[in-house]
Amino acid sequence: MTVVSEAAFEGIRVVELAQWVFVPVAGALLADWGAEVVHVEPIEGDPYRGLITQGIGAERGGVNLSLALANRGKRSVALDIRHDEGNAVLHKLIESADVFLTSVRPGALERAGLGADELTRRHPGLVYARGHGYGARGPDADQAGYDATAFWARGGMAHMLTPPERDYPIGQRGAMGDRNGALALAFGIAAALLKRARTGAGSVVDVSLLSTAMWTLSSDLLAELDREFAARTFDEWKAILARLDAPWAPVQSVAELLDDPQVVANGYIGDVVVDGATAYRLPAVPVQLDGRPPPLRRAPEHGEDTEALLIEAGYGWDQITALKESGVIL
Repeated sequence: MTVVSEAAFEGIRVVELAQWVFVPVAGALLADWGAEVVHVEPIEGDPYRGLITQGIGAERGGVNLSLALANRGKRSVALDIRHDEGNAVLHKLIESADVFLTSVRPGALERAGLGADELTRRHPGLVYARGHGYGARGPDADQAGYDATAFWARGGMAHMLTPPERDYPIGQRGAMGDRNGALALAFGIAAALLKRARTGAGSVVDVSLLSTAMWTLSSDLLAELDREFAARTFDEWKAILARLDAPWAPVQSVAELLDDPQVVANGYIGDVVVDGATAYRLPAVPVQLDGRPPPLRRAPEHGEDTEALLIEAGYGWDQITALKESGVIL
């Protein structure tokens, strides 16, 4: 029997009200495995579309790889949920959703009628998944939190990884906490969907960048090892360690990593095919089913699927035209 592993979440519909990296990456992981993920963007677009950094942002020319990593395989609807009619459209989309996935702060969700208590009361089978900076409870539950603040700074990562001789904390590479947190959030959603399949009841799934940092931290046994490794050259250590049946690895650059035989053999870098040709390459989701990674699909253009999604939700063309003319949709 042939198992189509990439369709593990086929039939699952996710409505994602989120921006930037952390929570959208969780949605992208679900989309990789067959879920229909509707990325709800403001009229002006997810601000991540306009990010210009490290030569891979909006003005690089060609594909915005930053955005593609976080939104591959999704559909996009451009919607002003601050407008009563736009808010009604979002609620209509949620009616057919299995998962509501969000990074919006609790206070704003409550004001929009999208709080966990309200939506789970109206839709008892809904998996309500939210990514936070600092958690759903406590004095800072409604505080904005980003990768560099909640995960790296407050989460102890900067302190743990900064060499003691430095006068100021070491900086992190972008989205380290976001991507680790996204894996945890996608896992939580999968667990909640499994529970629903068994009981019929939905769940509220919570993952914070702060909790992700605490999970990531490990013991600090390094000073003695540093002294020992400094006694020999890199080539000498590779020759010594190659004879050991024990875990070890050289520190590689990104360029070296892309050509690493293990990366190539396991398909950890995938092709995004557009119109029958490879358009660009992206890291695949780190989870594989049945010995192979899922196919990678392109990210949507801003608002590309707005009309189609509203038609599927029961709106007629006259209603869609009226929403466009009033600025509710793009």
